[in-house]
Amino acid sequence: AGGLLDNQKINSFWVSDTCISNYHFLQFIKNKGYFKKKFWSEEGYNWANVNSKYKPNSWNFIEDKWYVNSIPIEEVYNLPVENICYYEAEACANFFNCRLPTEKEWEWMATNRNKTTYPNGIDLPLFFELSINFSSIESVNGPGCKSLMGLYQMFGNVWELTSSMRLNNNNVEVCLKGGDRNVPNFILNSKLKMYISRYSNDYLTSFRMIKKEK
Repeated sequence: AGGLLDNQKINSFWVSDTCISNYHFLQFIKNKGYFKKKFWSEEGYNWANVNSKYKPNSWNFIEDKWYVNSIPIEEVYNLPVENICYYEAEACANFFNCRLPTEKEWEWMATNRNKTTYPNGIDLPLFFELSINFSSIESVNGPGCKSLMGLYQMFGNVWELTSSMRLNNNNVEVCLKGGDRNVPNFILNSKLKMYISRYSNDYLTSFRMIKKEK
């Protein structure tokens, strides 16, 4: 799983060059992150308490061992954490002294500082066409999915949570970017977005982290 955070300097902020993996999220759990109020917003902590949350939806703890989608976690350390909600992502980011990117920051990264159409340049990368497999998910640092800025898997692996939100019929919704493996390749672009409730954990959602300023 590599280091705790492989950082990439981008002008005024540092961002993890991959989505947060199962290995990273496990560190949050091992340190009892779900039970430490200091990492959570008030709304998020209340949500976790009311719903007795102590793990992502797709994780199970059986005989002193973690499983993700019934697979021993050590076999999927390098896959992105998935099926987490905004509150969980926010708390985990706080645990690492980081935050989620805004929608605009995410687009800036995906377009190489607003200089290209796609992460790897002008054209949609060929690897998206070659690796399309609706039953699989790619490693967070798959070798064919690196942007010009050195960021991995910006498009088409998992949706990425941001901190940007909108109000929809009195319900606060959070903006997701990037698209997951079920999104057709031809509509993948830096402007693609989806909004979900902050407590929704039914999607293939992970997140990138930006280091908080001191």
